[in-house]
Amino acid sequence: MIYDKKNVINQHVTFTKLYDELEVVVMKLFDDEYIFRTYIASEKREAVEEAAKKITHNLSEMGMSVENIAKAVSVPVKQVEEWSGLLQ
Repeated sequence: MIYDKKNVINQHVTFTKLYDELEVVVMKLFDDEYIFRTYIASEKREAVEEAAKKITHNLSEMGMSVENIAKAVSVPVKQVEEWSGLLQ
């Protein structure tokens, strides 16, 4: 049985405010973590692509065929052609 209805309402309002703030904090932490992981993944992809481009360039200068370069760096032939300037 509730004796002091005003106190219960105040407690409920306080709880609701705290709960809402907690949801915001949790969502912000989730968003920050997601953004950070996405950023790291993007940086890794860019680093791998840059390395593949350099290897493509070096192998091309050594006279290796486009097909063999594509196999060496595990990319499609068209990608090697693009990186080598053979595709416009």
